[in-house]
Amino acid sequence: MANKMYASEDGLRLGVFEGESNHLLLFDFIPSLDVVEVKIMRGEEVEARFHISVHDNQYGRKYEGLLGIEHYFARIREAIEKNDKLKLS
Repeated sequence: MANKMYASEDGLRLGVFEGESNHLLLFDFIPSLDVVEVKIMRGEEVEARFHISVHDNQYGRKYEGLLGIEHYFARIREAIEKNDKLKLS
């Protein structure tokens, strides 16, 4: 099942669709609120919504909320790449 992804021209909005369904994970940077708003949607209906603070300086590090997610996905990718290499060996 491939996930279709669509990004806005300015790069501040990303939509990820679940396969061929109308389920959508939408990331939308909202500068006026200083957040990335994340919505889980089914068609036009918003099923869940939450905000990730952009300037979240936990532990003295800027952008901690965003960096945490970035590092999480990097670790997942690294684990998958390692597993793929083992399968090729």
